[in-house]
Amino acid sequence: MKREATDLIVLNVTKFGDSALIVHALSPLYGRCGLIIKGVGAGKKNRRAAALFQPLNVLETVVDENPKSSLLSIRSAELKYNLTSIRGNILKNCISVFLSELLYRLVSEGSREEGLFEWTENMICALEGLECDFSNFHIYFSIGLCGILGFSPNRDSGYRFSEANEALLGKFLSNDFAGCMALPATGEMRSSFMEDMVKYLEYHIDKPLEIKSLKILHELLC
Repeated sequence: MKREATDLIVLNVTKFGDSALIVHALSPLYGRCGLIIKGVGAGKKNRRAAALFQPLNVLETVVDENPKSSLLSIRSAELKYNLTSIRGNILKNCISVFLSELLYRLVSEGSREEGLFEWTENMICALEGLECDFSNFHIYFSIGLCGILGFSPNRDSGYRFSEANEALLGKFLSNDFAGCMALPATGEMRSSFMEDMVKYLEYHIDKPLEIKSLKILHELLC
């Protein structure tokens, strides 16, 4: 059994039995991977696990590879960053849930997209550091993620955004990070753009992309 140290970005967690969790995450070593952590149970250990494995948390872990299972076993895990600003702000936290679900639905198990982990980690730190003007962050992230995955939206991508959304897309593509965060947009404009973006993603992955957290995010932004 091989043991490795690797950072993880948490995407999704499900309970497994009475005292274990299945964790889906991004790793610079393993790409999109599945892991199991045992001995969680109830009480203090359960509360610590709930805090550790929140969506988009970045962890420093030690894992075991098991030749008899596709799941890695988590031996130890610690927070790499204390995301106090994200967890303490309702909108930021909702954005983090959406981003983790988007990655979970979009990036296939076992996929190793070059630069994805590092880019996502930088985006998490950027969201944590923003004190205001972060209502456009999920749009900026979604457009950037398309670029990392190899299908950046443009006129030659095969899918046409609505005229209004194409104009907004052009503004995001022509501005830097600070400029994108400051772009004026109503909640309805953001909602309409993201509806188009989801259809664009579905067009490229050739399957439905149901992201439940997007509706909640739109309600907060409107």
